[in-house]
Amino acid sequence: MASPSRRRKQRRARTEEGLESALISLDRSRGPLFEEMARLAESKRGTRSANPHLACTRKFNRMRITDLEAVDIARAFAEKPHLRGKLSQVYERIAKELPHLRDDEEPQAFDCPLLEGTQCMVHHVAKPIACLAWNRGREYSGEGWHSFSRRDRLNRSLFGEEWQLKAIPLQLARFLEGQDRLAEGPCGSTLRKKAMQRGELRRSREKEVADREAREAERHQRRGRRGAARHDRIRQRADEKRGRRGRSGRPEGEGEAGATRPPRKPRRPGSPGAGDRRHSGRRAVGGRRRPGEEELELFVDETRARRRRGGPRRGAGGDRRTRS
Repeated sequence: MASPSRRRKQRRARTEEGLESALISLDRSRGPLFEEMARLAESKRGTRSANPHLACTRKFNRMRITDLEAVDIARAFAEKPHLRGKLSQVYERIAKELPHLRDDEEPQAFDCPLLEGTQCMVHHVAKPIACLAWNRGREYSGEGWHSFSRRDRLNRSLFGEEWQLKAIPLQLARFLEGQDRLAEGPCGSTLRKKAMQRGELRRSREKEVADREAREAERHQRRGRRGAARHDRIRQRADEKRGRRGRSGRPEGEGEAGATRPPRKPRRPGSPGAGDRRHSGRRAVGGRRRPGEEELELFVDETRARRRRGGPRRGAGGDRRTRS
């Protein structure tokens, strides 16, 4: 079983790992509240336009912030040059308020050390959720309660049950002096902008990859169409040849059921095989007889004539044989 100190170190390591994503999520939860504030100012149903900074003074102010919000504010002061230059003034205002505050989670009256004149120093950078959700003369809206729930859930996921909800000066004195390593690094708004830029860059890269793949697919498709057309032409030529010679490779009419032999072209008179039975078995090459074909025909004719006359036969060796 791990010791309490070891468990604290492990919990702190997990907290540091998930801190940036929690800060991004916290900054996203501010968006709907800013939109709600703009709608109220436009419709003039709220009282924010009439000296809204008075809500940050001791007479009206009871605002408390969580550990995560205090870390976000401390990071904003460490990151932004225009805030870092005014850090000493904030320290003075915090030191002025601490003697009047108890170190507990009860609501207490104080002048906000982040108020400079009539403006909040971290309004567009790390504004606390309660300051954005509150509007004098009306209850918290549904968006406000949703943002509160999201804020508390993020704190619980990071700090467990040890997270605190205290007055702003108490939390700033704890994190703003840089004694906590969690306060080192960019604030939530900066992290969210970088995440959006990475997302846009990733989307642009994905679009480039998709376009390149579409071009490759189109090129392959064109090649496929050309190949298919070429294959069709080759097949058509083969079909035409088979149509001339028949499907089986033999002249039409041979071995095909129902097929008829095409009429032969009439031969010229006097040509080999034209009305002469002696030349019926003769084969011609280029219109001329093959070598030795004439001697063979003469031998066949003489043999037939001798048979008709009943004379002696001539053998293969050329000797004469008499009939016995």
